[in-house]
Amino acid sequence: MLPNDYFTLSRRSVVKGLISTPLLIPGVTSARTLGPNQGIQLRDTSGESIINDALYKKDYWKDSNINKYNGQNYEEIRTKKMKKGYLCRVSGYGTDGNLPAKHVGDTVFWHQNKLPQHMDGAMTAVLLDSGKDPVVNSDFTDIYLLADFDFFYGEYYQRMYKFTDQKGRLLYPFELLKKEYVPDGSKWADFSSRRSDAIKEAKKLNRWRKRWFNGILPITELFGIYVVEKITDKKSHVTMIAKLRFGEGTGFFAQVGSEIPFVLRSGLQNGFDGCVDIVKHLRDGKYSNGQ
Repeated sequence: MLPNDYFTLSRRSVVKGLISTPLLIPGVTSARTLGPNQGIQLRDTSGESIINDALYKKDYWKDSNINKYNGQNYEEIRTKKMKKGYLCRVSGYGTDGNLPAKHVGDTVFWHQNKLPQHMDGAMTAVLLDSGKDPVVNSDFTDIYLLADFDFFYGEYYQRMYKFTDQKGRLLYPFELLKKEYVPDGSKWADFSSRRSDAIKEAKKLNRWRKRWFNGILPITELFGIYVVEKITDKKSHVTMIAKLRFGEGTGFFAQVGSEIPFVLRSGLQNGFDGCVDIVKHLRDGKYSNGQ
């Protein structure tokens, strides 16, 4: 159920931070193991460099703003000023400390299409495809997401990859999915068609509202990573690092809104909470890999 105070910060910032589809059943995939001194890969080489620095460079976050929390799914949020926008990091164990690494990995890789059931501003999320990326040399999943930012709707296509590093951490880097990453033209046409169908269905929802700026704005910069560190069989520590920005041509409010730290923090909180909720549903058998 949606909150009565519809125009809240949590709705404005749901994705920053953070589906009617043919059946795509999660299957068996393998994580590419990184060698010593080897970082993650993205097709976006600039995003790749930033994420690897954020993961492995000593003192990378020393100049970031830090917010600490008690009694939440997350324990800490950091925001680091970049040339344009902010790089954000949220981390924690979940409130009950019982987030099995397998279920966390399954959630971020296969089950983000369930976010609309767990996040107020996630209007639709379509799991589009899975396979192996020939450039990154990693298994991937593709997803389309449409979110409500109060004054407008924002959308993006995302590709996520799967790695493990020498520390045994599960790494799930992601980036904007671009048309050139899908060489089969008919498949990209299918993605576009499914996007259109999903938007039509979203407009039938009671929570769909007309916005001051009609239309759906594309997110122009997106990359990040989920890092899952297994503590015990039933416990893991989860970190999400992300950069999301509406760039030139998307309008003043979109650009400014995606560069305000407290708005970004709120989006990270909502996204982290939504993913933790999905993890708990998987853990408790309310979802399965076939759903």
